[in-house]
Amino acid sequence: MQQSPHILTQMGVLSSFSVAKKVTEDDISKFFKKHKKLGKTEDEIGELLKQKIYEEIRDALVNHKIPGLLTPMEVITPNVESKLNENMTDLNRFIMVIAHKLIEKKYDKYSLCYFINSLVNMLGLSERDFERFHKRMQSKDDERTDDDDENEE
Repeated sequence: MQQSPHILTQMGVLSSFSVAKKVTEDDISKFFKKHKKLGKTEDEIGELLKQKIYEEIRDALVNHKIPGLLTPMEVITPNVESKLNENMTDLNRFIMVIAHKLIEKKYDKYSLCYFINSLVNMLGLSERDFERFHKRMQSKDDERTDDDDENEE
């Protein structure tokens, strides 16, 4: 399984994650002015700017300055897995309440499809999110089946 670079994408909260640092035009102008005073050419200043950007990225990665960013060595810990199970329990209760209310109101299937489709859209979920979810659930089912096979022997 490919490791997601950020805890929020790994848990399915975000479909993607990117990091950005706000740099204003004024910041760049000051950087260029400072180095022009030192006698650097624009090409040299451009290279210095690239080096500074790479250093800041490396520094942020090494010193874990980006909250939630996962290193390749990190995996889901049992605490995170138990939190996922706890979330599933809460979500199942919530689903039951909503389902009972919808059944109580006797909405037709078209209306229920509209409700579900609107909910999916409002939550920003995509087909890719559902594909990932089904793959993850399938791998958990496969693990359980393997465990059951071992217990039968």
